[in-house]
Amino acid sequence: EWEIFQRLGVALAIGLLVGIERGWRSRDNEPGTRRAGLRTFTLLGLLGGLIGHLSFLAGDIVIAAGILGAAILIALGYWAGVRRQQGDLGLTSEVAAMLTFALGVLAVRGDMVLAVIAGVIMVAFLGVKEKSHQWLARLEQVELVAGIKLLLVSVVLLPLLPDRRFGPGEVLNPYEIWWMVVLISGISYAGYFALKIGGEQRGALWMGVFGGIASSTALTLSCARLAARTPRLARQMAASIALASAVMFVRSFLIAWLLMPALAFHILVILLPASLAALAITYYFSGGRHLAASDPQITLPPPGELMPAIYFGLLLAGVILLSHYMQNMFGTGGLLALAATTGLVDVDAVTISMSRLSDADPEGIILGPAG
Repeated sequence: EWEIFQRLGVALAIGLLVGIERGWRSRDNEPGTRRAGLRTFTLLGLLGGLIGHLSFLAGDIVIAAGILGAAILIALGYWAGVRRQQGDLGLTSEVAAMLTFALGVLAVRGDMVLAVIAGVIMVAFLGVKEKSHQWLARLEQVELVAGIKLLLVSVVLLPLLPDRRFGPGEVLNPYEIWWMVVLISGISYAGYFALKIGGEQRGALWMGVFGGIASSTALTLSCARLAARTPRLARQMAASIALASAVMFVRSFLIAWLLMPALAFHILVILLPASLAALAITYYFSGGRHLAASDPQITLPPPGELMPAIYFGLLLAGVILLSHYMQNMFGTGGLLALAATTGLVDVDAVTISMSRLSDADPEGIILGPAG
């Protein structure tokens, strides 16, 4: 049938794609020292496809035998290469060869689209060897630890939390509260690396963009200290602070839009003029100038610390509870007072809590996040 030829063609194409990448990487090697390349990987992909097809006739034992045979063949090739070159050759090509064979089997026996996607991802990883090594060389221990912590609180802890409402008025949802902690921590973590990779050449405007994502308050303090030490940068630092404020307004709108689109469009009439005014101030102070190459860039605190995330979660839960009680006791006026007070500490907590309460009464809460 036509389908089997299509699947075998996909298995062949996966091997060909991997073979092109591996062959290109070893193109400068001396004859006789080249290992698996274009032809070898193409044949491995086709072999995996044929093994997958034969398994329909002889059972799954054919796949097991094929994987064992391919593993022995690849191991012998690696052993011969080590003996010839008297050194450790690495295992990337061998792992890629086994994966190519397995994807060939999958393309015929299982999900053809999944095999193609996995093949493309594999080639993408194989092709960024130098970039990945450069990135690892620049990665500091504190950044690695921060990334691991972020994975722990998101991938491990988040799924364990109950996804249902508790407490007075059933307004507290542990899963949703912690999800927002993970989301905001992830944005700050990404903003930290974006600022680090951008470097000081990007100037004060880039500092404002990423500082507004990570923490506009932290950026304001850093810019103030830098301007005090270097007065000639005062205008650029003012532009950076103004731009961070504009980004903060946009961030508040996006958080509200993700949680409650109806509320987001109500507060847009407040946040949009404020953001435009901040952008106008940015343009006035920047004047089209950029920081010189020797100028220092912003220094952010180490990313991914757990205490700020736990603090935010507790603050958010407290604001949601207070919002519930103040709405019941004082109506909209109580919410405005709470938003104005809490907004001095954390705008995101106010935005999220008002979005939660707006599920019940959007018209009575549209002014809350303006605090």
